[in-house]
Parts: sequence; C-alpha cells; structure tokens
Amino acid sequence: MGGISRRIVTQRFSTGSHLSGYSLSSIEVGAFRRSGQTLTAQQVALVRAELWTVPAVGVNSTKVADLTVPQSDLLNARERTSTSISPSTIVLAAPANTILKPLTEYRLVLYRKTGDFLGNLLLAFTSDGSEDSGAGANWGIYERVETATTQQPVPSTTYPNTLETLSTDVRILKIRVNGSKAPITSTHSGGVWSATLTTSSNSFSDGCSSETECATALTNSNIQFSGSFSTLGATALTVTSLRVHDGGSAPNDLQIWLKDKDDISASFVEYAVLRIGSGASARDFAFKDATRTDSSSRSIFKWSKGDLVWSANQQVAVSIVVPDVTADATLSALTATS
Repeated sequence: MGGISRRIVTQRFSTGSHLSGYSLSSIEVGAFRRSGQTLTAQQVALVRAELWTVPAVGVNSTKVADLTVPQSDLLNARERTSTSISPSTIVLAAPANTILKPLTEYRLVLYRKTGDFLGNLLLAFTSDGSEDSGAGANWGIYERVETATTQQPVPSTTYPNTLETLSTDVRILKIRVNGSKAPITSTHSGGVWSATLTTSSNSFSDGCSSETECATALTNSNIQFSGSFSTLGATALTVTSLRVHDGGSAPNDLQIWLKDKDDISASFVEYAVLRIGSGASARDFAFKDATRTDSSSRSIFKWSKGDLVWSANQQVAVSIVVPDVTADATLSALTATS
C-alpha cells in the first residue's frame, strides 16, 4: 500500500505489435481508504491521472492524454483493514481517439495538485510480476513503480526513485490497460515492395530460383521496409527465390525465399501479403497462411498455387502489400494486468 500525498507515482507499460496500434479506452488501478480514516470530496478532487510517453535518455517526454478520475469512486474507496484484501477498482477513462503506438512504452502518472492532505488514499501495489496480456502479444508491465518528488509532471521530469527499501522488496502498481486494436486503414496499408519478374523455366519450376538469378530476373530483389513496418523490427529482405512448382519434389507450390530471416518480424508475417498480378486479376497469398520453413539464413514461405501457372519468359507483376482491413476495428478488447 502507499499514498500519493507527497510524490508522483508512475507505472510504465509497453504495447504489443499490432501494426496500427491500439485504441485506449481506460486504465484501471486499485485504491483503498486508510483504515479508520475518511476522505473528503475536496481531497479526492486533487487527484490527477495522466498518460505520458517514455522517451530515450536525454529526450523530454510528451503528455499523451489526461485521464478522467472518477472522484465518487475514490471517495467511496474500500477501507483497508486486516480482512479487506481486494481494493476498489478505479477506472481512469481515456479521451476518445487516444491511440497507443505499437511496441512503444508509456507511463501512467498519478499525482495530486497542491492543496489538501491526501495521505488517507492508498494505491494498491503488488510484488507479483506476472501478467495477463489477453490476446495481445508483446504487452508488458515494467516491474517497478517509479516516483518523483516534484509536485506535478512536466516534459523534463525524471523518475529516479522507487518505493522499495530493499532490492528484493518489489513494488508494482496494479494496473489493467483496456482497449482494442486500432483499424488498419490506408494510413498503414499500401505497397511494401513491387517488381516485375521475367520468368525462366526448367523442368520443375517457373520463376527465379537462386539469388543471382532473381537479382537478374526481378527489377528489384531487395525489399526495403518503411512506414509502419520500419517501427516493428523489419529492416530489409532479399528475395532469393520466387517460383511456381509444376512438378518434382514439391508440386503445386508457390514459393518465395527470403534472405536474412532474423529481419522477418512477426508483424510482417501477420499483415503482409504476396500479390501476384495486378488489378482485378491479382491473386493474394497471405504470409500468415503460408507453410514456413527456416534455415540458418533464410525463410521459405509456401502456398498451394491453385491454378497459377507461369511460362518461360513471361512478364509477371509481383508485390508485397499490406491490405486495408478496416474491419479490424471491431476486434475484441485487449488487457494487460499486473
């Protein structure tokens, strides 16, 4: 337990890898009223909750949003006694259209404005570092509360202190981050790479089947990532094979071999599509639907080619794109808890 009478109390958390980020609805914290004490409307009116970025060292932070503090819930917070284990849940609502970026760290900041004493309001902490990220991969909560002795946060505020008196005395603010995946729209979708393939043929496949051959057959065999993908770990990939199998040991396969497999991020696989052709006749093959085989330096993605057939010396438009999938706006809520 701990009050917020004299210090700023903060808890960092990090978001998942959804390409367009997350729409934040609220952050929940736990609170008690000190045993045998009361709180007044004047006191709880001083509580402030804000969301800030966590910048690189030496860079000022930025306030993302003011969160709404439900004063009546604080005023009626459960009394902390020897038998009351569960705190009252305080839901700090985010403004509409508050979007959290993917794979980004944020800081929940709680403090009181100058005025009345607030030592009878206690926040709920835990020493348990376990988390439940629901359906949201990569979400996480930093395993320390961080504090500052200044009165209220500003962009240059640092948080050098913790609540622990011993290194083994871990204190984590119990929080729950609620929201949903933001829709992937034209802002995030579009072309990642495009080229024209001049096919070559042997008895087993049509296309290019070596790095040297692909460098010649493709107008560009190097995939450079930008935009949303550049923030998700992907940098650049090289196509070392792009072919349709008509026979041999792997009939009826469409294959693309990508060099530098360690640069293939989970988000690339989740959202990118290999598109063969253009316009109304284009065929899309989602990387997440492919059979994937990794070797020491490359990844092979295979799909059933269906009726896709190439002949020798054929000009084929190929591209990797992120489709616009606005319907993702209705995906189920995500939570992260400590």
